[in-house]
Amino acid sequence: MRANPQKSSRTSTRAPEGRSGCGGSFRLAGRAGALAAFIAGLLVFVTVAPGFCSDPIQYVVGTRGITWSRGSAQWLSEWLRGNEDLVFLGRFQSWSRDSLRPSEGFRVRCKIDTVLMGYSPDSTAEFMQLERPVFDPSVIRPGTPVLGRLARRCTTLGAPCGGFMLIGEEGVLLSDHISGDQLDERQEDSRPLRLVDLATDVLSRGGLAPVLRESEGLATAYLIQPSRTHLVSPSRTESSNTWQCVDLDWMVRARAPAPSYVQFRSLGACYTEFQGARFLLPIPKAFRGDTLVIEYCPRVLVVRAGEVQALGVPLDALPRMLVPLAGGGFAIGPAAIQTPRKRPEE
Repeated sequence: MRANPQKSSRTSTRAPEGRSGCGGSFRLAGRAGALAAFIAGLLVFVTVAPGFCSDPIQYVVGTRGITWSRGSAQWLSEWLRGNEDLVFLGRFQSWSRDSLRPSEGFRVRCKIDTVLMGYSPDSTAEFMQLERPVFDPSVIRPGTPVLGRLARRCTTLGAPCGGFMLIGEEGVLLSDHISGDQLDERQEDSRPLRLVDLATDVLSRGGLAPVLRESEGLATAYLIQPSRTHLVSPSRTESSNTWQCVDLDWMVRARAPAPSYVQFRSLGACYTEFQGARFLLPIPKAFRGDTLVIEYCPRVLVVRAGEVQALGVPLDALPRMLVPLAGGGFAIGPAAIQTPRKRPEE
């Protein structure tokens, strides 16, 4: 399970497939076990940190909400764009322990009202947290407004994982945890982070929708190094190299020829697990030559186990969802909010 937002993770925004990250991913982490009195013993800090992490997260049991610094708004917006598949406004519904899969943590359900980034095929978001929410029960009830986020196929068993912040008075965002870096940030800028402070222009450039609006065709392919004959997934250290397209399959044929190569430019604040993935290849309207250059976060292109990860829908359903636009390109339809699909029996 991957990390919560952490300023110490600016260049490596999540840990690799071990699913242990600085502060927020605890599968390989040991509890520090430190229980310290807070506010005359009324609240309790629970510190959780991997052994290699210098910026532990503190969960404040019974808190009515911890504010983060307004100075972190731009960074948090970029972190969300590069690390999550869905960011939404909604309402908290429930949390429960997954008794059949205790190692997966706690199941959180939220009602989706507005999608800020990404796509949801359902009107309800369900994701796993390794730590249970520790807010005071008086402030977290069914219907409480939240800012939610999730990444699909995130846990060991392939479930979504994510998190949420409560939306308080005047739109102030409230958390049940805070990191050391965020405490330092709050010393520099004590103004509380509000929903309105998030960079909507950054979030609007996330997800698959902006890419499809500028595309005239869509294909899928595996990628290999040109000098090899077997599949080798790109890594972060090799992300600027050129990769050869293998087993390319058109979903919506473009006028331009299919690319033979893909080149990933700087990933920036972006986390993508390449191993074993097939990739969507959106063909830009002005595409020429044989090399498709990807200058945005490639996590929106990942297809894993037959699912378009950015959308949470089967790959074979994607062509039926594409709506041609008058000026070229595609929109994603039907609407992002639909009737929830029935969850399979566990």
